[in-house]
Amino acid sequence: LVGDAQISNGKILIAGNIFQDPNDSRKRISLVRLTADGKIDSSFGTTGRKAIIPDNNPSIMKAFVKLDDEKILFNRNENTLLKIDSTGKIDSSFGTNGILTLNLPPRNGFSTEIRALAQQADKKILVLSTNRIYRLEPDGQPDNSFGTSGAITLVINSDAIGQKIGVDTDGKIVAAIQDAGGVRMFRCSAAGVADNTFGVFNNGYSNINVNISLTYELAFRNIFTDFEILPDGKVIILCMKERFSGIPITNNNQIIAAGANYRDIILYRINTNGLIDNTFGGIPLSSFYRGTSH
Repeated sequence: LVGDAQISNGKILIAGNIFQDPNDSRKRISLVRLTADGKIDSSFGTTGRKAIIPDNNPSIMKAFVKLDDEKILFNRNENTLLKIDSTGKIDSSFGTNGILTLNLPPRNGFSTEIRALAQQADKKILVLSTNRIYRLEPDGQPDNSFGTSGAITLVINSDAIGQKIGVDTDGKIVAAIQDAGGVRMFRCSAAGVADNTFGVFNNGYSNINVNISLTYELAFRNIFTDFEILPDGKVIILCMKERFSGIPITNNNQIIAAGANYRDIILYRINTNGLIDNTFGGIPLSSFYRGTSH
């Protein structure tokens, strides 16, 4: 499963990938439509399902978004976008016959890929790749007024990978980036100018507790899972907390027994300035944990 969307008539479209099928070994994208009460909608495709193999080539979806016009945009491989309506029909007004191939320059000699999608209030489309943010016109044409020649390059570490992109309540663009150390959030204006009031690095980045190593806690890194922008502009960030060294001195037999396999789920909330919101969560007697919920 990659994404889901509720259509205005109440029906629900679910999108994902098929990696193995008795009748067809090609990887392909699959859509399933449900009625409003969660039953398979047999009027959609074949018994409620549609498999999409554009150009008869293997396809793998990683990014999916419902647009304001009820149409669905998703990637069909590393650098190609496809647009359909809620019936599963390809929208020929987008790109070339509904398909748009982007030029994603390699980074450090390795290929890059489409990672996430979002839409701005003016209907323009944001595309997050491995290390860049692009903006497209609604018909798929590049918007060269955005950033530098239509793109922003996310430069943190050589192994940083874009994870998710969204638009906050005042139109600013927010993106999550994962690297070997942990999670960083990036914010820029709707036009693609880095927001220097966000975070502590003065270039639009906010660091979400990376490589913490304290005597009363495990050394760990954050693995990004998701974020949600709240109505007040604050951001909730969901991570997996992965232990890579250290034994806690607290009397927690479950954690000690897990040893090197210890995992946890942790929520962060950051303020609109990109800094941890210390009024959120917290563990008694530990000021370090304010702003987090475990």
